[in-house]
Amino acid sequence: MPLSTHYLTNPQLVVIRYEGHITQSDIIEGFEACLTHPLFVPGMPEFDDLSRATRIDLDFSAVHDIFRRLNAYYAEHETRVSFYAPSDVAYGMARMYQNLAETRFGHVVHVSRAANDALQALKLGPLRYDALLAQLPDPEATTDGPIVR
Repeated sequence: MPLSTHYLTNPQLVVIRYEGHITQSDIIEGFEACLTHPLFVPGMPEFDDLSRATRIDLDFSAVHDIFRRLNAYYAEHETRVSFYAPSDVAYGMARMYQNLAETRFGHVVHVSRAANDALQALKLGPLRYDALLAQLPDPEATTDGPIVR
């Protein structure tokens, strides 16, 4: 599964990890599943981890379509969103998303090549990336579904 979603309660946070080849439909389906999951709390901070994405098949039009579809949610809920995007391709895609979010929809999105900077932008206290990963299941061992810790 290209997107895995994890719900943390302390701190309250949704972590979306992207892995392998990512398409527009992967992102839309993953986000829609996230919004309908029983552990999802509207407005909870969102950490998008693109560190394991190897290929992202999105152009500006596809990114615009994704945000247009998600805008109703973001317009209703003040949600802090931060992308950890270490590779050039992931960073470029996240910056396109950030540009659309901020210029066309007035929603602030943080993008960073450094994991700890991306986490600090969410204002969750001293949470560090290595500690966050320790709360998540090993991606190699996860077969399906969200994990709650």
